[in-house]
Amino acid sequence: MVYLVLYLVGALLFVNGMICAGVITAFSPVAGAPNIGILTLGFSASGVADLNLIIGAIMVILAILIIAMDTYKGFGDTVSAVVSSAVLTFAIAYLLLGFGLFNMYNPEYAALAKAAVTAGAKPNPFVGFAAFQPLGWYSLPMSVFVFICGLGYFHIFGSHLPKVPQFGLLWISYAIAFFLFFWVFGLGNFSALTFTGWYCVAISIVTIAYPALAYFNAGAVGVWYRSTPA
Repeated sequence: MVYLVLYLVGALLFVNGMICAGVITAFSPVAGAPNIGILTLGFSASGVADLNLIIGAIMVILAILIIAMDTYKGFGDTVSAVVSSAVLTFAIAYLLLGFGLFNMYNPEYAALAKAAVTAGAKPNPFVGFAAFQPLGWYSLPMSVFVFICGLGYFHIFGSHLPKVPQFGLLWISYAIAFFLFFWVFGLGNFSALTFTGWYCVAISIVTIAYPALAYFNAGAVGVWYRSTPA
């Protein structure tokens, strides 16, 4: 079941990363942001919002199934709970991003954002991106949670999780992604938006899409799979 989650997460994180990198034009801050380069490849923001909301909802269901069925009890007493929590962590982030995109282009929100900028004032990208503040601040505690769980795979904190350093490195890479979301959307450091996007694209391919596709096609994921206890 986890590979189905990876399959969905990999595709969506790739799309969201391309948006943040400016390759797909879904962000268009109401107040303007000349320091954020956006190319001319058009993409519907409402379509991206729908994609995040649909996959986010599916992931919530999968997370509930994982914990209810205790799918990974053979790997350790707490592994199912950890995997389910991780799936929910990403699911809620995608739902927040989806609702943020939806609100960003809501006429009522746009009117409020425009009213917050006085005539002739310097463009303030934080006004246009205010819809994503909940995602930013949600990502701060989640980055800490994911980082600590990643250390669990090194047996630095407890020994209930299997000792698989490769998995620990994956979790730490996701913790960095969540911290970047906080840095950009929570604190308004939009100069790091493009880097955040390309970072998400990279981890979506290396740490998510590759394991899922390798398992689907070969039934194993190389050293990642062999290092996991039976």
